[in-house]
Amino acid sequence: HLLSDTCMPNPCRNGGTCTEERGRPGCLCLPGYGGDACDVSEPPDSSWLLFLSPGLRKCQPGWDAFQGFCYKHFSARRSWEDAETRCREHGGHLANILSPEEHSFLSSRGEYQWIGLNDRTIEGDFQWSDGSPLLYENWQDGQPDSHFLYGENCVGLSGQKDGKWSDLPCGYHLPFTCKMGLTPPPKVADAQIFGRPKQRYEVNSVLRYWCPEGFVQHRWPLIRCQENGQWQRPQFACRCPSFSHLTWGLPSLCTHRHTHTHTRPK
Repeated sequence: HLLSDTCMPNPCRNGGTCTEERGRPGCLCLPGYGGDACDVSEPPDSSWLLFLSPGLRKCQPGWDAFQGFCYKHFSARRSWEDAETRCREHGGHLANILSPEEHSFLSSRGEYQWIGLNDRTIEGDFQWSDGSPLLYENWQDGQPDSHFLYGENCVGLSGQKDGKWSDLPCGYHLPFTCKMGLTPPPKVADAQIFGRPKQRYEVNSVLRYWCPEGFVQHRWPLIRCQENGQWQRPQFACRCPSFSHLTWGLPSLCTHRHTHTHTRPK
């Protein structure tokens, strides 16, 4: 529908969407921005760690924790595709490597193994299987080289101390390590999450919050599980409308709040 005069001109900055609530403008902000007019930049990702740390779960048995992620090494040899499939069955992906510290952690196995890096989609354009950006590289000299005529589109980490990377035919059978995050989605007061909650979420998973009947939705409802294994901080909020509007429609949690006094049983 056409925007009312309330939203013209658009008061929301940085790509925010103007919404009208009881004749007053509001803003749905894109990820990375907040404030009433979407004019406040969100802090860097690392600032969320304290916000989310109370919700950290332990890795399930058989998985090792390191810097906010869970890892499980499989010595059974599989092709790259079969290894990635196995990791997804466990709720993760073949390990990506985001830092020298993580590289040292994975290479300490001393075993040649698959990692999630590959250029199976576009030759020479290496991507992690979980879609995260390529922030760290540690190639063997002369690699990648696509040496074989039938392609070397998958990457292995050598079993030597330096753990250098080489591109290899994806059909080779190697051990592998799976990786997944261990941080559950942050809770938002009075809000619920679309769909059935999962025990584990993959990197780049997107969740959407919604408000029960009687509440008014405010701001952007989506959050994403970031490459560092932490969730974006929610901007979403469920608010009760003014008391004069609470008689509309069926009873809701908001009307219950205003019409009932909660006491502890004696």
